[in-house]
Amino acid sequence: DELVAFSVNLTAERDILNNTLEQTKRDLNREMATRTALEKQGLKVGSRSQDSRSNKSSGGVSAKTLLIVVFVACLSAIRATNSGSLDVLGSVPVIGGMLGFDSSSTEEKIARVVLSDEL
Repeated sequence: DELVAFSVNLTAERDILNNTLEQTKRDLNREMATRTALEKQGLKVGSRSQDSRSNKSSGGVSAKTLLIVVFVACLSAIRATNSGSLDVLGSVPVIGGMLGFDSSSTEEKIARVVLSDEL
């Protein structure tokens, strides 16, 4: 009796798996037919990896461009520092102190220059 029950369950599972396999095959054939029809019409059909590669290059800023911009900004900052044109940043409250400028205000610097000229 147990052997008969086991074989009945096994047969039922086999039938379910066979039905699932047949359904999957039909779905695959339908998908392949649709893809072939689209390719015949001239539409580009690609895999997901190809789509992600094409989307990657279609927009945004590339790493190469970003590195070039950062490099140019660094060179500009070095040149501005050497020429002394960044003293304006000393008057900015937080940034001036972080950049190592004197903590005194611009008015005090002007007053010191004027007083030194008078002496």
